[in-house]
Amino acid sequence: MLNCGVSQGLLGFSSMDDENAWTGFDVDICRAVAAAIFGDPAKVTFVPLDAAARFAALQSNQIDAGVVSPPTNSEAKKLGFKELINLAVDGPAYASVTIAVKNSFLAGNRDTVTRFIRAYARGVHRFKTDKKYGMQATNKYLKLDDQGVLEDTWNQFSKYLAEPPYIQGFEAVIDDAAIQDAKLKGATPGQFMDMSVVKQLDDSGYFKRL
Repeated sequence: MLNCGVSQGLLGFSSMDDENAWTGFDVDICRAVAAAIFGDPAKVTFVPLDAAARFAALQSNQIDAGVVSPPTNSEAKKLGFKELINLAVDGPAYASVTIAVKNSFLAGNRDTVTRFIRAYARGVHRFKTDKKYGMQATNKYLKLDDQGVLEDTWNQFSKYLAEPPYIQGFEAVIDDAAIQDAKLKGATPGQFMDMSVVKQLDDSGYFKRL
């Protein structure tokens, strides 16, 4: 039996459905590992832990495998743990982090939203193209002492952030949410998000001029 560390009830990553069955990315990865080892995806016990606890549990052999994200995966690799798959690179598109406003705010403040997206895009572009600045910005919040871990963390995020900032993988978010709310079955991304400002800036050539 595989003891696998997963997120603590995070929709889309690891959560219980209406039938008390585990579902989500973390869960599917754990099942895939169990299938590879035992030939049976059911031979897994899910252990809900936050990221820091998952890393500690791996080190102490309390779990056999776990799903972690930067900088925890960078720290794990440095200690000799093997990365089986990087979902941000090898997994399906999934809108795990987005920035949103209400439709009413967009309707009354379109210029403000446009200026925000322009500023966000400039920040992302500099983060990705100015390594020194990007690493400083990363460490402002993560407070990492290990320069190797910091550099690997920046390197990972510099590949993940989308340019232009279109939202990808929202269909998968809807599919996961529909597991707990049947009314969402058949819904489309256009019902929940408006990419018109991003498209307008893209059509004007703004992102290419950065």
